[in-house]
Amino acid sequence: MLLDCHLHSTCSDGSYTPEQLAFVYSQLGYSFVVLTDHDTVAGLRPFAQTLRQYGVKTTTGVEITANFHGGELHILAYRIDTENTSLLELLEQIQKARIERAHEILSMLEKLGYPLTIEEVKLHMTGQVLGRPHIAKAMVTRGYIKTVRDAFTPDFLADQGKAFVPPSGPEADKVIKTIKQAGGIAVLAHPGIFVDENGRMGITSKQFIELCDMGIDGVEVFHPKHSSNDIWEYLRLCREFGLFVSCGSDFHEGEIVRISGYVPSELWGELKRCSEVLSLV
Repeated sequence: MLLDCHLHSTCSDGSYTPEQLAFVYSQLGYSFVVLTDHDTVAGLRPFAQTLRQYGVKTTTGVEITANFHGGELHILAYRIDTENTSLLELLEQIQKARIERAHEILSMLEKLGYPLTIEEVKLHMTGQVLGRPHIAKAMVTRGYIKTVRDAFTPDFLADQGKAFVPPSGPEADKVIKTIKQAGGIAVLAHPGIFVDENGRMGITSKQFIELCDMGIDGVEVFHPKHSSNDIWEYLRLCREFGLFVSCGSDFHEGEIVRISGYVPSELWGELKRCSEVLSLV
């Protein structure tokens, strides 16, 4: 079974529209995929409608930005009621906070000698959610850097970088609570690349236990940016605490990373429960 539980569209910072994304994955032979745009559910309906035409299963999803130990933590919410008032209010709050954060980042970039206006940044938006990738694209347009990836370095926008601004949105416990109120499942996204306020990369065992106490249900163990050590460590913790294992390419643009590229063949069996849990709609 081919599945991908972490995709982005033009409704946040991806390069394909929800309809295009659904078509591409249906043609690649995937049987279960989930759109998880940053802090918005705007693309879910057209994504699901297109997938239905090709017999591909999905569920509702969104990747929510949270504060955790002074860093930016991403929590994937699945099987949510997209009309839940508490959830929609939370997403609106985060979207507003993203704009405020962008202004702070631009101020820091100006001090570093790289002035940009918010209007320049918004030219690169295709949806309602403003993020660091849009600032990076504006930097490329200005000629400050050659590629978007160049912006995500310690010199600029990388977590704890010179122009990094921690998200001013909700704390992780509030996000998890709201997901549960919306009838959803909370999954920790790419824990291996989380960076806390001390610049330490990767969710530690102690931090993992904190998130378990908050009610996290699963972990995105399989992700293209996870090392082999990351995979085995978070798999061990999931088994120890009874959490289900998820996978996601975190696709935004460029070449699509197939599941065989980041899930070891001997561990494909771990994904059976993931598909069973998430496809229960």
